[in-house]
Amino acid sequence: MGMPTAVSASQPNTSKASSVRCRPTCSPTAVSVALNEIVTSIQHDIATLTATAAQTQDHLATPILPQQAIVGPRRLPVHRLTVDQLQITVNP
Repeated sequence: MGMPTAVSASQPNTSKASSVRCRPTCSPTAVSVALNEIVTSIQHDIATLTATAAQTQDHLATPILPQQAIVGPRRLPVHRLTVDQLQITVNP
């Protein structure tokens, strides 16, 4: 009689540990066990979120731009060249 019962499909399940519910006549031990499961689940969620936040901060601290790429010399074909003004200066 004092044992926790599982939640039926019609009841909302808001957390992982909330699947354990007590009847109004539950013993204090059963209530304590259920509360411990809920607290443990919340602590696990907090630890997971903290680790995710730390990874995100590390990722965002890494500079993305500017990036420079070094490639070897290349020859590009020129199909049309128009020169409007050309000045040549020779230093003696």
